[in-house]
Amino acid sequence: MLALFYDMRIVLERVVQHNPRPFTSREALFKRFMDLIESIYPKPRSVSYYADRLNITPKYFSSICKQVGGQKATDIIDRYVLKDIAYLMNHTQKSIKEIACELDFPNLSFFGKYVKKHLGVSPKTYREQAVKKDVCAQS
Repeated sequence: MLALFYDMRIVLERVVQHNPRPFTSREALFKRFMDLIESIYPKPRSVSYYADRLNITPKYFSSICKQVGGQKATDIIDRYVLKDIAYLMNHTQKSIKEIACELDFPNLSFFGKYVKKHLGVSPKTYREQAVKKDVCAQS
């Protein structure tokens, strides 16, 4: 019986060959963008920065992100920037001002507005909530 299964597997492999679909040019550009954004620190927040690095227009870059990634380019960029913010706020003792400088925000006020807009709370409140969660987890 086992020999029959092995023979059937060999026959099926001959009939059904698995050839992965090659990337389209849009998918290849999107992958290059994802590799780029994951490799840069601190992450620029400008769509035009990434478009320039990919040698395409910002409008075309935005359409690729929407079609291939299912999100606007700014939303993808913001998600990665917020990951860096959350990590630094939760895992370092750096001051909020130091974090803002490290992530290339022009000033503390802009950083505070950015965090409030995307996370719903001020940087100070976000850090206090993170500390409370950490204390509760240790208990």
